[in-house]
Amino acid sequence: MKEDIKEILTTFFEQVENDDRSTNHYPSFYSGLQLKVGFGFGNSAKIPWITFLGNQQTPTDGIFPVYYFFKENHRMILAYGISEENIPKLRWPVTPIMKTINTYFRERGLKPYKYGLSYVYKTYDVNKELDWTKIEEDLSVLIDMYKTLLVVKSDD
Repeated sequence: MKEDIKEILTTFFEQVENDDRSTNHYPSFYSGLQLKVGFGFGNSAKIPWITFLGNQQTPTDGIFPVYYFFKENHRMILAYGISEENIPKLRWPVTPIMKTINTYFRERGLKPYKYGLSYVYKTYDVNKELDWTKIEEDLSVLIDMYKTLLVVKSDD
């Protein structure tokens, strides 16, 4: 599989639909960042994800751009990902207008199963036709912001 977000996400959605949890066919890197895909261990994840990781950041200890797919709500969120298991040393530049995933769902009368502390960058209704150009642009902007944070941190 090539480094193409449309191909990656299309395959990802097909696997979610078919309950296929294999990940070895995904590219190892995307835009210079390590790409990791999670469909759950044992049981299928309620919220499968795709992360983009740099500079010793991990899904369990760090920050990262991430797609969370809230299957139950047919909603994909591109988020300023924040690990939930450990408090990350690095921080996203949070502004007052940014909403956590908890806030986003609460405003809709819902509660996310997980990942509520991460901040929403963009949301996509997967029941509607996706604008792949916009999805690619959104991801590119968030990744560029992330890479800037990683460089600033490594210069400290």
